[in-house]
Amino acid sequence: MGKLKYNLKYALSKIQFFFHPLRFSVMSIEETLQEIERKKSIIRFGDGEFSLIAGKDILFQNASKELSDKLKECLKELDNSSVLLCLPETLTDLRKFEKRVQKNWIINFADNYRYYKQYCSPRYTYGNAFVSRPYMAFKDKTQAGKNFEYLISLFDNENIYIIEGALSRTGVGNNLFEKAKSISRIICPSKNAYEHIERIKQVSLEKVPKDAMVLLALGPTSKPLGLWLVNNGYWVIDIGHIDSEYEWYLKRAETKIYIPFKHTAEKSDDNIENCFDQSYLDSIIATIE
Repeated sequence: MGKLKYNLKYALSKIQFFFHPLRFSVMSIEETLQEIERKKSIIRFGDGEFSLIAGKDILFQNASKELSDKLKECLKELDNSSVLLCLPETLTDLRKFEKRVQKNWIINFADNYRYYKQYCSPRYTYGNAFVSRPYMAFKDKTQAGKNFEYLISLFDNENIYIIEGALSRTGVGNNLFEKAKSISRIICPSKNAYEHIERIKQVSLEKVPKDAMVLLALGPTSKPLGLWLVNNGYWVIDIGHIDSEYEWYLKRAETKIYIPFKHTAEKSDDNIENCFDQSYLDSIIATIE
């Protein structure tokens, strides 16, 4: 898209954002963490999920009618007391965010407005989808440390089962899970994971005990998978790109820099090195290909 065309689209989208706002509520990050502490499961929706609802492919997942319908079904779970649906606060208030983030979300708001309007309810208070992304997008990054500390404290003494993409390697090389009782992993395809969802469900039932904390880092597949796990008695946290965010926070990065051996949020997975960390390899209890 040329610069002139982009600027015109941004100007029109900005008018729509301010004059036709969405009428729903989003909790703060801290309030969302408090809900997790109360053993509430969370399922997070972002721009990628709404693009898939609209039938548009995203970087790591091809669109399909089935996936679109499943995502819509998840968004209807407003009366499920076991789960907190989460949306980005950027859909209702942009003041906390970097200018580049504001521009991207204003354009996204206009592109997917009909879907936000149709599937997000003004009678529901959503959790904050930035609960696992509290650093890079914000103007004031000084609160990120407090939010990370709170989140990490929730892992203390838990038997954690991570269902993640093959290149996510969540917590490898950092201290996200240093106080966890145990870490086990089910490794799934890093692209188009939804095509394998029935196998992922089967393996999860076979391998994951009901008293575990289940972390999902599997993109849009985490939404229908997470809801299915919740309805089968699991405590689920859709943790998404927490690892990238935490690595950038530790490095005090100002831009989304490359992280060795790992998938990086919104970046291509090309040329990522193999990981030979023994504790990581030992934690893998199943691989789905």
